[in-house]
Amino acid sequence: MPDAEILARAAQNLRAARMVVAPSAVAVARALGLTNGNQWTRYETGERKPSLAVLVQFCDAYGVSLDFILRNRTDGLSRSLAVKLVTQQAQMGLPLAWEPGSDGRQSDTSASSDPEPPSGRPSFSRTVRKVSA
Repeated sequence: MPDAEILARAAQNLRAARMVVAPSAVAVARALGLTNGNQWTRYETGERKPSLAVLVQFCDAYGVSLDFILRNRTDGLSRSLAVKLVTQQAQMGLPLAWEPGSDGRQSDTSASSDPEPPSGRPSFSRTVRKVSA
């Protein structure tokens, strides 16, 4: 996957995650020690690229994984957080997160590329059913 695609997905997922776990961009900026809420908003819009340190700090502070932010995966997250994130993505019209193996295939964590579900994108109800089971 090209860097531009990863960065665009990360920006969308940062926004979705922030909308689930924090009351505002200003609250996140304060929690992470950023200069102001506009700085975080620029990360969410893709206008600026967050450093890896900022991403890790956000994930640690709010219980979100880098796998969700960068690769759109919910595996490793609590079930309740995963459901909230997928629901937020659906409300925003974003490609929905999925868990490896949710389409019946075995998860291959040794694969070097980011596998895609067979249909290209799982249905929302299928993802929620898997996450909440």
